[in-house]
Amino acid sequence: MDTQTLEFDTGREEWDDDYKAKAPEIKIPGTKASGTKVSPNAEPQRTAAQTLGLGVATYPHNQLRSHASLEAPQFRGRDNRAQEWKENQAPAWTTKKFTDSNKSKQGWAEHPGLITTRKGNQIALDAASNKYLGPIPENTYFKCTGYFGHCDPELIASQNVDKAWDPIRIACHVYISLDVEKKTIIVEAETDDDCTTALGRIRVTLFHAEANERTCRARYIVEPPSALSMRKEVIGVEIESAEISKDKLDRRVELAGPALSRKAMEEWEQKRKEIMASNEKVFADHLGEAFTNLCALNSSMGMRVQFGNIILKRYRAEMTKPGFAFEKFVNMMGQSRTGANFEKMVGGIELGFKLIQKIHQSPDMFCPLDNMIGNLANIKPKQRLIYRKCANVSFRLEADIDITTRGGEYQLGENSLYKEDSALKKRLEVGFLGFNSKFHWALEIMTQEKLSSNSVSIQATAQELLSSAKVEKDVMGFPYPTLGPNRRLNGKDTANIHTAFQYKLIGTPYVVQILLSRGICSDTIGYCGASMYSTNWDDHMGPNEGEICERWKLGSDLRVLFPPPPSPQPSSFAAGGRMVDKHEGFRAFLAAVGKVQSFLSAAASDK
Repeated sequence: MDTQTLEFDTGREEWDDDYKAKAPEIKIPGTKASGTKVSPNAEPQRTAAQTLGLGVATYPHNQLRSHASLEAPQFRGRDNRAQEWKENQAPAWTTKKFTDSNKSKQGWAEHPGLITTRKGNQIALDAASNKYLGPIPENTYFKCTGYFGHCDPELIASQNVDKAWDPIRIACHVYISLDVEKKTIIVEAETDDDCTTALGRIRVTLFHAEANERTCRARYIVEPPSALSMRKEVIGVEIESAEISKDKLDRRVELAGPALSRKAMEEWEQKRKEIMASNEKVFADHLGEAFTNLCALNSSMGMRVQFGNIILKRYRAEMTKPGFAFEKFVNMMGQSRTGANFEKMVGGIELGFKLIQKIHQSPDMFCPLDNMIGNLANIKPKQRLIYRKCANVSFRLEADIDITTRGGEYQLGENSLYKEDSALKKRLEVGFLGFNSKFHWALEIMTQEKLSSNSVSIQATAQELLSSAKVEKDVMGFPYPTLGPNRRLNGKDTANIHTAFQYKLIGTPYVVQILLSRGICSDTIGYCGASMYSTNWDDHMGPNEGEICERWKLGSDLRVLFPPPPSPQPSSFAAGGRMVDKHEGFRAFLAAVGKVQSFLSAAASDK
């Protein structure tokens, strides 16, 4: 019986003409890898065969008539004689490979030469892209060559920047290499656009590595006291509260010595104005430089004003003895060797209730966030679960807490997972140490490595904590979840309930937040925190994660984050033809901070 050869029909009508012309790949046992380099002008099938690994050979199309996968006997699969004919025509090594492989013992085996259209196309595409991950081919002409000079090879090696170039190589279809001796990055491309785009992305990766290497150190600025409270000396006092510090060497600072004379007070008033102007310039310059560094990081950012206490950890020994001059103290706080911590805890839960009540009694200073007139006591707080999973790598889950429609049951709402270890070092903190208020304040900029996908196990643990919690009410009648003193978490894991009360500072774009933090186990001591922020900050820093170019202007122009207050004059010139002060919004921000600082200090000191 004559068998008539037909083109093998896969049941699809999406045949690719290029695929018909391609030869199937046949793996010959014992074939050694050749040292031939892949030419960029090579055919896709041959490039794929040489890139995928060792022992792969490609036969010319005219030699495949005896066992080509694109040809099959008539009625293949139903006619046993056709199958026998095919097996007889195939070489002995092919039959052995087909029958003795481990794959055939597990189920249907796939002939080494049988590759579907989709798989063949994908192999060719992968080979065409992955070839850029290798070294630059020798004796190959490229239409465009780009150079990025004055780079730091040690920085590239320490931060594994070369790995960050792999997506650039594939996306831009370029070869990238590093000349260590000349400290130059070389880019080879087929088009000018690909080369220019690759150089721009390489620039971003280098800035990211430099920002990661140059973490912003904390800066502490001493606010000059008023003439009435000014003294010529300061002294370090041991901290009595065990809640704030457990180290006996930690110190807080107090003014010491006699009061100023009338003449000295007049001289100090003039000098105080000069110091305040200098502090403002130092703050603005440090903030702009830090923004330039932090904005290069591929991470989300957030900025907050925190109220609390500056605790000195590393200081000069004579500060603890009488006679330490105020000028020496100011100079010491400006040195990098001075160490301090900013303690965000302003007090216990009871102080938080007190601050909230004082805000409710000040409708001339605070209003709801939507600027509507209403009873401040009717504003409902926001509740979030902060769960930290502490292991070799620590993670933090921040989740909204929702109450079911049935009431009395809590469940996990919208949540995000962050990597803790990397977030702690990429930050900026500018602390202001003053003597006229109960609390100090600091501007904190935090970068966080937000993960694209959450951990199922961490989410499940957080959900179980909320599902098992009972509803309790505090002294102000606000409900919160608790598990009771008998519940314990694994290892060093922690879980806290954050209850946040937010109020708008009238006449400003700023929001004041009072935070009550409680451990979900009731035997954990809670604390109170106070902060201030602008929604304008979140608009410029939060949504632009990864959009690094949009952040560069934050360091060059402070008006982006600190816009000037609204003026009745739409012109860019003030009365008399003078230019509008570019730092007007920055000074308005400092005035708002001072106003809130004084209010919180008075409220906390009121009996």
